[in-house]
Formats: sequence, C-alpha cells, structure tokens
Amino acid sequence: MAGAITGWIYRTGLRKGTTGRHWSWLVVALAARIIRGEVAREERAVISMSVKPGDRLVVSASKPEPKR
Repeated sequence: MAGAITGWIYRTGLRKGTTGRHWSWLVVALAARIIRGEVAREERAVISMSVKPGDRLVVSASKPEPKR
C-alpha cells in the first residue's frame, strides 16, 4: 500500500515538476523516491525456507554490529 501511494506521489511530482510548474514538485518527487526505496528495503526478507511438520524453528533478534 505504501509503495502505491509513494509511487503516485513520485509520478505526480515528476510530471508537475518537469512540465513547468513549480520546482518544489521535483523536491516532492525526490522525497517520495527516497521513501519508496526505504520502504522496499524494510520489506525485504532476510531468509526464506520451508518448514515441514515436526521441524523446529527458532527466531531470535539482535542488534547489528555498528559500522566502522
């Protein structure tokens, strides 16, 4: 859903910004593109596997190592 909304905002901003309307529409399009990329990055699966009946699945979360 968020991808569809940001896609619409991106297309509208790009169209209005390049057809001679106000330059701020290009800023709106750029912001929507960045948000759309971040949403897509968050929705990515880290691992995908099939689980059969009787299999055990352990899920744990930890903070990532800080980048240096």
